[in-house]
Amino acid sequence: MSQTIGLEPLAENDSPRWTIEVSCPEIDIIRNNYKDISEEEFDKTIKSAVKLLAECPNPRSSAGAKRGLAIGKIQSGKTLSFTTLIALAASNGYSKIIVLAGTKTSLFKQTFDRLKKDLLQKKINAFDNPTINQLGVIRNILDLKRCALLVVLKQKDHLKDITELISSPDMPKGPTLIIDDEGDEASLNNYFRKNGESTIYKGIKSLLGALPVHAYIAYTATPQANLLISAIDNLTPKFCQLIEPGTGYCGSSTFFGERQNEFIRVIEDVSEDAPETAPVPESLKNPLALFFWTGTISSVRKEDIGRQSLLSRFKKAYEDLLKTVKDANWDLIEKRLDYELRAHEIHMVNSLQDGIQIAEANFQLENNIIIGGNILGRGVTIKDLTVSYVARRARRITNVDTMAQRARWCGYKSEYLDLCRIYLPQRVIGDFEGILYQEDDLWEALERNHRQRLPIESWPRLLASFTSDLRPTRTSVANFHKFVPEGWTTQSPKPSFKDEQTEHNSKVIQKFLKENNAIEEDIGVIYKFVRNCDTSNVITNLLCKLDLSGTDWNLAYYIEYLNRLVLSRKLQKMDIVLMSGGDEGEAGGWRRRELLDNGRINNIFSAGSPPKRPADRNIHGDKVQLQIHKVICTRNKIESTRTVALALYIPNNQDYNLSYIVREEPL
Repeated sequence: MSQTIGLEPLAENDSPRWTIEVSCPEIDIIRNNYKDISEEEFDKTIKSAVKLLAECPNPRSSAGAKRGLAIGKIQSGKTLSFTTLIALAASNGYSKIIVLAGTKTSLFKQTFDRLKKDLLQKKINAFDNPTINQLGVIRNILDLKRCALLVVLKQKDHLKDITELISSPDMPKGPTLIIDDEGDEASLNNYFRKNGESTIYKGIKSLLGALPVHAYIAYTATPQANLLISAIDNLTPKFCQLIEPGTGYCGSSTFFGERQNEFIRVIEDVSEDAPETAPVPESLKNPLALFFWTGTISSVRKEDIGRQSLLSRFKKAYEDLLKTVKDANWDLIEKRLDYELRAHEIHMVNSLQDGIQIAEANFQLENNIIIGGNILGRGVTIKDLTVSYVARRARRITNVDTMAQRARWCGYKSEYLDLCRIYLPQRVIGDFEGILYQEDDLWEALERNHRQRLPIESWPRLLASFTSDLRPTRTSVANFHKFVPEGWTTQSPKPSFKDEQTEHNSKVIQKFLKENNAIEEDIGVIYKFVRNCDTSNVITNLLCKLDLSGTDWNLAYYIEYLNRLVLSRKLQKMDIVLMSGGDEGEAGGWRRRELLDNGRINNIFSAGSPPKRPADRNIHGDKVQLQIHKVICTRNKIESTRTVALALYIPNNQDYNLSYIVREEPL
């Protein structure tokens, strides 16, 4: 492993280059605590943390603030990632590190205890929910050139306390790193539609405002909300890092991909309208039987014993397991089953008086049945989970990020994957198939943006939409809408009216047509065609060079849409048409359109004179076609200005008819 890693900034306005020390006692302690992780996997974790830290302000700077986003997958090791980031930051000049550790007390305690175990030594001193009363000891720690690790519950009073502490005039100055665990949950502004600020968001904003040099990094496996919030929001990320899962991770692609039939079972006897007092459904009995078999097989495996027939009442569950389990000695398993049936405990996990918090569960026996609802979602880790039974979901529309967080069956379980089964209603199976589709599409796009060194501000916020029953996130934090290119979409009725834009765009178009040997064709009127043009060429040398700022088209969305079709090899060629033919003069290329009272053009298309001259809408030949319209805008038939407007045709073809959710962008 290299002693130091130096990183050049990605853009001219990035922070100055600074060197990150990797070989340090803090990293050695973490490595010692995770001996089961291979050297290759641990190096990957360090490199990922280095990339995140390199995006943060140089700790020797006197000012600077950055917002970042770290995206992992459900239960893929995000905590180890930010623990490693803390270790590197502490050894490289970040004297104050704040961890916003969720909204639930039990999970907060779990995070705090883990950080203490993994990090605590002379260099780092940890405090849970510190207040101004601890200013003295924290000041002494900082004076000794140590790091103060301040772990805070995301609640109003605790955020107020940490802000009071950190902004005290007696607090030593210095850089601060803020890590927001589950940064898509309570941190974002739920009141933005009311032009207000929700309590947690306001508290975090006040905290950041008190720090002259700081970096804020939100960690999440469900970044939909973080990517869709307004571009001018205080928590909008300015850099992003994907946290790749390690070897042995089993995620949505494992359970809902090509091997779905091995692990997923359909619940058919539970209605969405069934009352909570309804009797135990028949469909729950088989999962319970299978659960005890998995416990039995697991125990026999641990005894290193390595087949035959089983008890008749468990026959169905046994036959199910036979589809994936290949190495069991069934004679020994049958003998062991009676013990496993007795060695079980039931845990009711909820907020009721008789319920417990999952992080507080003290498992005394080998087989644990955990019963709960939404509380068994975000942040909950259930060790050695084999059988899951989820019978309900929201009756109407549900959120992708909320639904995805219920997938507690994800994790590092390759060693016992053959024992895993998930029981879901068909509608919920469809939900998770849609979630996988969106996740794969999002990760592919983000990885491509990284390879192209595209700043996150330029990332098109396109999230694949699989079904109308799923929206990406709660509508209280972000404006978004559907983007479904199908049929004709036009840049009108609000084209750009800036003369310099029109001149620039005209030159780009003229150059593209010339370089691609556009040919005039008479189809009742003369148009210029570039037929079967490489789509990637259209993207790179035409669309990416046009300036459509201030118009009603967000060109980045169309570019990204076409890019995804190219990468999936669904659209390699398309047609380009300069309408009305020619390059100069009103009769040769420019068409007149009267402006409405609101300054818009009603329709850029010509109706034609069928059959002699076809309408503009009908010349596509059922192929993807980009039309370029050069328009003279008139008021009372007198020329007002000139503009260039685009129209894109997408045929009704399943390869092209992709549905997306996009961020609502200000014009």
